[in-house]
Amino acid sequence: MTTEPAPASGPPAAQPMRIDDLAHESGLTVDTIRYYQREGLLEPPVRKGRTAVYGPAHLHRLDQIRDLQARHLSLAAIRGLLATERLGLAESLFAAGEGDYTPTQLAVAAKVDRDLVDELERAGVLRSPEELGRESYDDADLRLLTAVRRMLELGLPRALVVRLCEVYSTHFAKMQAQVLELFTRGGDVLAAGDLATFHEHIADSLGEVLKPVQSILDYAHTRSVQLMTMQALRDAPPPRKPAKRS
Repeated sequence: MTTEPAPASGPPAAQPMRIDDLAHESGLTVDTIRYYQREGLLEPPVRKGRTAVYGPAHLHRLDQIRDLQARHLSLAAIRGLLATERLGLAESLFAAGEGDYTPTQLAVAAKVDRDLVDELERAGVLRSPEELGRESYDDADLRLLTAVRRMLELGLPRALVVRLCEVYSTHFAKMQAQVLELFTRGGDVLAAGDLATFHEHIADSLGEVLKPVQSILDYAHTRSVQLMTMQALRDAPPPRKPAKRS
């Protein structure tokens, strides 16, 4: 005589679920699900008589929220990404955003003084997590501080290093405004009829576009440093000739 397998606990994910069932399937608490609803992250349930039921779409949305939270994105950033249905942006823009640091943890990991973190943030070099829709600093911030520490180890004065970073950040912000104008309004190179098509395409392929853009930035920066070095060599006074012995 064969034994029938015991039925799985909880309702199948494809079947209508009450909130307790949704909590069981998602691994979240009922309070967390209700909180997501209040914050506008999760659609309200469908009413069937006096019963509020949830479906596969709710379970899928909870999976999406969990994935975005694993990237340490804030609820405001998650809400925006979910509302615009552009979750590919999270994959493209925050793929390198691993790590989870408080300011003190960041300083310890980078082996720099804690007040250097604050100084670089005041200078607009180190971006606060809140500006980027994150809850904490990440490995990109750690790489910046590690580079700063390396320059200090090479003997560059701290004030000069901070100012150098500030110069780059300030001018990059100006360039960013020009790029934003180009991408959002087409500048003077895209006709109005082509702009909507471009926006649809760039939203779906941003992850791939960022790779050649990074190569362009790397090239421009490398060549700029080379040109600056050659200019400094041309402007340098000629070496003194050793005095002739009598």
